[in-house]
Amino acid sequence: MSKKRYSGQSWGPKGVLPMPCNRPSSFEEMVQKMGLSPAEYEKSAELKQWVLANVGQKYVPVDLLIAWGFEVDPR
Repeated sequence: MSKKRYSGQSWGPKGVLPMPCNRPSSFEEMVQKMGLSPAEYEKSAELKQWVLANVGQKYVPVDLLIAWGFEVDPR
């Protein structure tokens, strides 16, 4: 006699799937705190300083990195 195993259809192949996060990124929080619109990002010296300090650890839009002359990994 074999037992029936529960097949968790709502579970992903690697276990429980995380809930999507609707929280703004650190970059979005910073530009909101600075009161910048997307048109002002490239001209902001204060934002550029923040990006220089956080480029390897925080999300920064690729087109902004390119506009500022940062080397972007094409992966």
